[in-house]
Amino acid sequence: MLLLGIDPPAAKITPRVEAKVAAMVPPRAEESKRAESVESAVPKVTLELDPFFVGTAAYRAFKAKEWTLAAKEFERWLKAHPKSEHHLKAQLLLHVSQLYSGQVDLSAAGFVSLLGRMGELNDYCRLLAAEARLRQKQFDKVLTNLDAIKDAEFGQTHRVSFMRAHAHG
Repeated sequence: MLLLGIDPPAAKITPRVEAKVAAMVPPRAEESKRAESVESAVPKVTLELDPFFVGTAAYRAFKAKEWTLAAKEFERWLKAHPKSEHHLKAQLLLHVSQLYSGQVDLSAAGFVSLLGRMGELNDYCRLLAAEARLRQKQFDKVLTNLDAIKDAEFGQTHRVSFMRAHAHG
């Protein structure tokens, strides 16, 4: 099961949106001690990645946090299913896999390319793009992505604050 940190009950995200996000955003493998302390203070919710890609090699690699393999498998899945209703979800998972496998340039561009097409998940794409830009040390772009988060009740405010602090140095 994938774990996703969410804000306490003050966050007013619908369960449907939180389930979509939890299904797409894995916890980071390489956290700094400060990030771990911030995130450990946030309650965790356990949700499954199902049902979109169950049984696929991409799903297995993603669940195992084998990010390079997951990226390759999502690329293969996207080529094999170009008209799937889950195409955008697969693209998002591809870019998440790229981000955590170190393919930061590809993931940043990928997250930006999804903006405006992900509906309720656009702010999560902005957050992930900001994380990629943080890893690239493009601090102005980190802040631009974070400033563009539109939902006043966005469920990842701790993560946004943490990234802002790092971008400001």
